[in-house]
Amino acid sequence: MNTVRTLQIEQIDAQTILDRFSSLEGALNEIKAHISPQQPNAFLTRQEVADIFKVTKVTIWDWTKKGLIKSYRIGNKVRYKESEVISAAALIKNKSTI
Repeated sequence: MNTVRTLQIEQIDAQTILDRFSSLEGALNEIKAHISPQQPNAFLTRQEVADIFKVTKVTIWDWTKKGLIKSYRIGNKVRYKESEVISAAALIKNKSTI
């Protein structure tokens, strides 16, 4: 299977890219620090996930739409499983380094 990988960067310098990767790494470490093993199926709000990644709720919605993070509807609310957010963090970090 051939995989085409494209990286398109416009008007951004190398240091900014490195800073953003570092920020994602920090977000992953923060997620790990906030997760307690006793609650593997604890749910987070979109805002809590956005706070962990230090991005906007719109970005979380976009990642959900792209399938990077799985969301669950509970009534009329959107929630994310903590355990899946950890997995998604690693996936998002890997996709951003391609």
